[in-house]
Amino acid sequence: MSLGHLDSLDSLGQIGIVLDHRFRLEKTLGSGSVHLVFAATDLLEECQVCVKLPRKALRENAGFTMRYRRDVLQVILQPHSGWLTPILLGEHDGAPFQVLPMVEGQTLPQWYASLGRNTEALLETLKTTLYHLAALHKITGRIHGSIKPENLWVTSAGEPLLTDLVATGRLEDQFAEKARTGEPVYFSPEQLVGERAGPPSDLYSLGLVLYRTLTGRHPYSGQADLGPNLGYPERLLASMLSQLRDRPPDPSGFREDVPRWADRFLARCLQPRPADRFADPEEALDWLRHHAWGVPGQSDSVERRPLPPVGRDQEMSFMLDCLSDIVKDPPQGTIVRLHGPPGIGKTRCTEWLKEQAVERGVRVVDIHRSPESGLHLQSVANALKKPGPHSQKEEEPARARPVVEQLIEAALEAPILLLLDDIARADETLIRLLEELSTVVGDLPILLVLSDDGAPFRSRLAEEFMENLDHVMILTPLDRRAIANLIEERAWSPPSAGLSQWVHRVSEGNPLAARLLVEYLQSGGYLKDEVELDWAAAPCPERPDLPRLIQWKLQQPSPLTRDLLESGAVLGDPFNLSTLAAITYRDSEEVDAAVAEAVKAELIEPEARAGASTYRWAHPLLRHRLREVLPKRRRQRIHRLAAAFYSRGEPEPAKLAYHFLQSGDRQELFYWGIQAAERARRQGRRGESNYWLNVLLERIEPERWLGPSLEKAFDDIARDQSEMWDLSNWSRWFRAVAGRAIADYEAFDTSDPNYAVQVLLAAPWPLPVWKEHAISVLAEVAEKARKSEDSLAHYRRAVALLRSEWLFRAGG
Repeated sequence: MSLGHLDSLDSLGQIGIVLDHRFRLEKTLGSGSVHLVFAATDLLEECQVCVKLPRKALRENAGFTMRYRRDVLQVILQPHSGWLTPILLGEHDGAPFQVLPMVEGQTLPQWYASLGRNTEALLETLKTTLYHLAALHKITGRIHGSIKPENLWVTSAGEPLLTDLVATGRLEDQFAEKARTGEPVYFSPEQLVGERAGPPSDLYSLGLVLYRTLTGRHPYSGQADLGPNLGYPERLLASMLSQLRDRPPDPSGFREDVPRWADRFLARCLQPRPADRFADPEEALDWLRHHAWGVPGQSDSVERRPLPPVGRDQEMSFMLDCLSDIVKDPPQGTIVRLHGPPGIGKTRCTEWLKEQAVERGVRVVDIHRSPESGLHLQSVANALKKPGPHSQKEEEPARARPVVEQLIEAALEAPILLLLDDIARADETLIRLLEELSTVVGDLPILLVLSDDGAPFRSRLAEEFMENLDHVMILTPLDRRAIANLIEERAWSPPSAGLSQWVHRVSEGNPLAARLLVEYLQSGGYLKDEVELDWAAAPCPERPDLPRLIQWKLQQPSPLTRDLLESGAVLGDPFNLSTLAAITYRDSEEVDAAVAEAVKAELIEPEARAGASTYRWAHPLLRHRLREVLPKRRRQRIHRLAAAFYSRGEPEPAKLAYHFLQSGDRQELFYWGIQAAERARRQGRRGESNYWLNVLLERIEPERWLGPSLEKAFDDIARDQSEMWDLSNWSRWFRAVAGRAIADYEAFDTSDPNYAVQVLLAAPWPLPVWKEHAISVLAEVAEKARKSEDSLAHYRRAVALLRSEWLFRAGG
């Protein structure tokens, strides 16, 4: 019996029925392997909504319904403009359903056709979709898993929208539905064979949808060799087998208006092996920004594109002029933004600039963000306390003075080169300083260089300040990255076609392999360091293939050494051997042997400034790459083990909070983060305290927060007035959110109903005990509401929160 026939007997799916005494089904909008979709009227709000009702066979499965309720609630609690968030989770006679807003729009293929196949508009929509997909992976910690044309919507305002985030049906049910209707599947090869899906899986499905949008056909269905007499099930099976073993033809072979970038982008997205695709949506988005143009054919001509530059002559000339301006009389200061992705050479530029500054008698103040804290006002103040190379003043007694005053006084003593790295992570106290400094810097001997790599800014204030700077140096790819890009194009013309073709053939189009290969050639002296990137001598006699090339750097170490390198890559640079010994469950002798092996392979090197027991990666690119390809669960495990290591003896709250932040352990982050903020304030490190308070405030779920005003808290932080806070009170609330407010639930105090509700929302108590206290708290809240009309809204909110938590804990 088919799924469709089973649902025809379903009493809940009848037009005109009122679900949960509120939602009247008006008409059928569609159906899938999991849901029946209806247009409905909300009788309470008097508006049109969309109701998605799971199929009858699925609703009768207890495991499915519990998982379904959990997934819908999680999506409701994590709203975003990039995906369609359910309004609520409804129940009717024990059957769950979700209610969503009614959105006007079209599927991506329909929208593209309605625009007359506008390639530029499609490119911008694709970039926005990747941005939303990256946000989904980061915010929710999950993948979509079911991207298809019907789930990629473009609204009437032209904004892409991901829909159907709650797809909890089995693949078998979806295959059965597709076999009945004859529609193709949009799953990745690893999903088809039952393996765990990841971010590359979503990119594969998105690639299939884009292929369908550009060509009007699924790349693996409708092939002539399947035979016209095959039924739907046989055609589905044949197309799935083809998807597992074959690569699709270029979409430009079916439509002449398909741009060149789309062929290359889809060739990367639709690789059968996940490791050969883009690692995540951010990498795919970065590729599009550098390689995609909207007009077909315009980007294909190699002659129109400039050859990659070899040096930074123009940029360095500008920086030298700025450096000269601050040592002349009268001085003229400048603020410069140094921007470019990781690995582009910002560090090399700033190191060269520091050498030039020292030669001219300029004081260098170099400030980096530490792993345990952010980039804040106090970090600048601490750096200025260190005497300059030409300081003749005796140290004065410490007194509270504005940092901008200290900076101006130090600059008048000797010109200053102030370098702020990773400015995107700066808190708003530091941005306020920069804003104040920008009004007077033109008359001061200060060259301020702000470096960022395209990471999201922590605050809108920082982003606006950086956008409004007059002097921006954007570093474009050089050398190895340029070769990798040229290899991907497959069609670079002379003057060095022989080199590019050889590198492309050996690396098989893999950008990482291309960069390693160029490094290999440069280290052997085979390449000229000129614009042509030509051969300096005859090509190397032994041309390594791709597996040997990767083994050259990463696959050569023993399993223990690779485990150590993975841990070091996640923890950061440099890393300490005692930490690695603890989190890899190895004794010091084994770790020493693994370190010696890694040093011999030139993968890591001693960090001389920190002592012989500390090491760093000798090849940052491989460290970044290794960290990227490590599964998220592996990275989280390393951070949690590191947190366990740092919790021994006398715990260090800042380090523990940092690792729980990276591992995504939200409750532990609240517990240790507030302790880190308290300790930093006691020790006079106001900037670090503000950093942790900012981190915690940004991770509070406003819809589940009953404590002090968040709006006022953010305003206090922005105006650097958080020292006025009663941290003991905030600590009490953050411990409640962490589920560690009290150790003994028998001593539960309900004198403050709002606080009691906050405790209950995270309390790790057995359900019977939790339920007993919830009833008691609701009675206290109701009593308070009867005495004051102002408490009525709090009462309703508390009831809604406890009801939702009750349903979640009881599994519905």
